[in-house]
Amino acid sequence: MRKNELIHLHALLDCVRTNLDERGEREGSTDRMREYEALGVRPMTVRATRREHEEATLALARALGGSLDDPGGTEGHPEEDEADRSEGPGEPERQPA
Repeated sequence: MRKNELIHLHALLDCVRTNLDERGEREGSTDRMREYEALGVRPMTVRATRREHEEATLALARALGGSLDDPGGTEGHPEEDEADRSEGPGEPERQPA
């Protein structure tokens, strides 16, 4: 991936982070976010090398992924819970006896 493409991805992930923060949906993963922030490389840090942007982008992706990971399933989204319990698309519907 070229440096400009990496910076673009870094900026997009930063927008996701901002959006999640504004909606109050990013919880946990503070250690991972501290790891990202400690790198000191933001999307607009043009003096940073491609390697530094790559490291920062991966750290931000890990932090966001960790904050979106819900080990309890789809907490807060009952419609998704219900969909998970239904039969899959390839299975025929069962008729009551």
